Amino acid sequence: HITTEVLSLFFNINTRLFPHLTLPEFRVRDIWIPVTVGIVVGFLSVLVLKYYKLISTFINKKLSFIALKFKLFIIFVLTLIAGIVSYSFVSTGHHLIDELLFSSPTFIMLIAILIIRTTLTFSANSCGITGGLFLPIMSIGATAASIIGKVMVGLGVDSGFYTLIVVLGITACISGMMKTPFTSIVFAIEALSCGGYILPVIVVSCISYVITEMFDAKSI
Repeated sequence: HITTEVLSLFFNINTRLFPHLTLPEFRVRDIWIPVTVGIVVGFLSVLVLKYYKLISTFINKKLSFIALKFKLFIIFVLTLIAGIVSYSFVSTGHHLIDELLFSSPTFIMLIAILIIRTTLTFSANSCGITGGLFLPIMSIGATAASIIGKVMVGLGVDSGFYTLIVVLGITACISGMMKTPFTSIVFAIEALSCGGYILPVIVVSCISYVITEMFDAKSI
């Protein structure tokens, strides 16, 4: 971190992953927000991890009679079609996360993004062709958190907390789906600029991780 900060001064580079991100003031009485997000994302992580296992079993066992090259071709075609319909369905996810942090598509669109991205990402990974899972998992977390944020705002939560809910959702998703709570906390503080939000970050990360452990959900 020290090396990165020093080099950023010399080369005038912003080290923040989302440089325009601003978060609202967090008070101790608002602790119920990360608790709620952690619980919801924790259970969602369990479902997603079970879904991943289902997809992996289906592709590698049920479809074992199909040659790998044909599986890859099918996934490529499906990804191409999804990308033509909407860029939000494909890509690494950075553009999608950046968009969801500041605005939210319709509820139906968010559900579609969550299902399609999850299915395509896990299908590709089950065939061994995923170019990394960190950003894709972040994008899944951001999409899920955006849905949670829309629901919470609709129920009366101050709309100013929407961005924070998405950030906390990403943190909880990394902790729950990848089973790396410490990494998610450090990542939130460093890359998501949550240095002043250590308490909610720790709370949301720990709750999500504990829930996945309770259900013995295996890490991706």
